[in-house]
Amino acid sequence: MAIVLGSAKGKVVISAPVINDVITDRGQISGRFDVKSAEDLALKLRSGAIPTAVTIIEERTIGPSLGRDSIRAGVFASLLGFVGVAAFMLVYYRLSGVNAVVALLMNVILVLGAMAYFGSTLTLPGSRG
Repeated sequence: MAIVLGSAKGKVVISAPVINDVITDRGQISGRFDVKSAEDLALKLRSGAIPTAVTIIEERTIGPSLGRDSIRAGVFASLLGFVGVAAFMLVYYRLSGVNAVVALLMNVILVLGAMAYFGSTLTLPGSRG
């Protein structure tokens, strides 16, 4: 999203923030601002209502099958990775590798159990519950 103001010189982009959440009656603009630029942007935004029309450039609808396929692929990748790491540890560490595999399995169970208990999800950009 960009905040654009019209002037005699044409349209000027005053900020291009990243939208991290649903904007309801309140919102927060995050970015690399120093104190002066943040105060300047706040002054411009408080100067009055900006009548504008929202133009939707692109809209996509994602069906539930994409989520199901992503979960299936994630579980398969996790199992494949676990088997690969376990095989490496068993070959490299021999008998001590059994202890390492058991410890790795316990770690996976504890982490997934804690995530399920707290209702959190693990995503590439970060965790959000």
